[in-house]
Amino acid sequence: GHIMPLTTRMLALLGDIHVSPLLRLILRGLLSEFATECGDIDSCDRMQIYEQRDALYLAALEDRERCFKVIRQCIAQWLQQHAASEDDSFRIMRVLELDTLLCPRTGGQINIRVELPYDACSIQQSLAAMELPAPATFEHGDFSLGIQHPGGVGEILFVADGGSWLKGEIESQRQAQLIASV
Repeated sequence: GHIMPLTTRMLALLGDIHVSPLLRLILRGLLSEFATECGDIDSCDRMQIYEQRDALYLAALEDRERCFKVIRQCIAQWLQQHAASEDDSFRIMRVLELDTLLCPRTGGQINIRVELPYDACSIQQSLAAMELPAPATFEHGDFSLGIQHPGGVGEILFVADGGSWLKGEIESQRQAQLIASV
């Protein structure tokens, strides 16, 4: 929920793709990927998984690259298996990219600036309001996005339930000005 909240909302708002079974697929993928870091969690024992969710959350965020690689693979597989349209698949993967950028982080506070080919700020605002983003927000553009991360996962946050208050926040977005040569 705190790792990919915008993607989950996008999927739910689209309505054609069942979110709960996809989240279970992702959970199984993460349990498999981070098995050595999380001890002996029985992936068939739902209560044990729930009891050990904090260990999985911290291990996954300690290695965000591995975490999101698993998530991307699971989502791509799920979208293909469920015959999602090319447009929906493209948009969902863009939203996942935004979730990757905003996901809570280990370490101290940092500010990052990223260049994106879509209007991430409008997408985030629409999904925060539980509305589908306009298709035009996913189209090509030239945007510079400033994100402030408080950090603290594994230092001040040791449980998965507090991740919402340590996520990155969009500070600013600028669209590059296209100057036509005369």
